[in-house]
Order: sequence, then C-alpha cells, then structure tokens
Amino acid sequence: VAQTNPNIIWSKVYGGSSWDNGVRILPLRSGNFICIGYSESTDGLSDCNHGIEDGTIFKIDGNGNVLSKICIGGLNDDAFNDAISYSDSEIYVCGYTKSTDGLFSTNHGSWDGLIVKLDTSLNIKWQKNYGGSGGELFNHMIKLYNGDLAILGSASSSDFDLQNAVHHGVGGMWVLILDSLGNMLINQTFGGTQGGYPGCLAKLNDSS
Repeated sequence: VAQTNPNIIWSKVYGGSSWDNGVRILPLRSGNFICIGYSESTDGLSDCNHGIEDGTIFKIDGNGNVLSKICIGGLNDDAFNDAISYSDSEIYVCGYTKSTDGLFSTNHGSWDGLIVKLDTSLNIKWQKNYGGSGGELFNHMIKLYNGDLAILGSASSSDFDLQNAVHHGVGGMWVLILDSLGNMLINQTFGGTQGGYPGCLAKLNDSS
C-alpha cells in the first residue's frame, strides 16, 4: 500500500529542563487547544511547578503559541493521565496525587485518584481526590449521556472511599460514576487474585 508523508504545518516543543510528558490535546471550537500532561521541570513552561511533579495544563492557539497555563499540585507527586472537554466551556482532568498540602490537604494516605474541573480560561472550578490509605489513581474518563462522569482507575485500599471494596488480590480496577459536582453515585471495584490493570471506558448506543 502506497503511503504519503504528511505535510507538517508546525512543530513545537513545550517544557523545561527536566522530565515533561504530554497525555492529551483537546480541540476547542475557538480554534485553540488545551494540552494536558505532567512535569518535573521548574523552569520554562513549568516554572509554576509546586514540588516533585505537577499536573500541567496549557492553552495554545492554532499556531502553537501558549496563551495561558496552570500547574496543579503540591510538594509531592501529582500528575494527569486523561482529560475531556464538555460543551466547549468545561474541562475535566483525572490522574493522581500524593501531596498532602495546598489543594490536597484531604489526601487519604498514599496516592489518591484526582479529578479537577476547570473552565477554558484554566480557572479551577473544583478539585476532589478519592481513595483510601493505600494507593489509587485514575487513568481514563468519559462523559455519559446524562452529564455524569465515568472514571476508570485502580485501587488497593479498603477504607475511606473504598471501605466497601472487595479485593481478590493485591488490588483491582476501580470504576466511579460522579455527578457534575464530583459527588460519588457509583463506586465499584473489579479484579482477580493478580490485580487488574485499567484500560479504557466506552459508551454504548443504548445510553449505558
């Protein structure tokens, strides 16, 4: 099969002098883009970093110029793994936090799953972390037909937000359904004796 090399319109590198990783780009109707990732740098684009590693979000125009940015984190490890936009006015990002200061003073133990809602000007609307005294993180999220959020991650705790969790081994997959304010509607763990690695969620045509 013949292949044609794509024409590169522009190419830019974002970050600082340490480790920087991008995980998602969200297009906006305005022609701008929201870029999500995490960074260990404390200079360049990540000069707002609070600690070891922060979740980073920045908005660029159609030519790749940075319009605004925000670093979200505390003194420890914090990162984003996925993001979605909704109605071109809301952004939800998910990942994990190990920090216990600033926004994350309610950390339950080791790593907590993290959800942050922002507007497209990168103002934080709300932030919540979920988990127990073990280690939790969120990998993937989708918006359901009724406006709720479905979150997929992994969990090893059996207390706090996971006090009713049933683990068959070292841990397992964790599914949460949240309303638009981050309140838990469904909280369920799955897995076998060897644990489970979360992949992704999908919506079906029957609205489930």
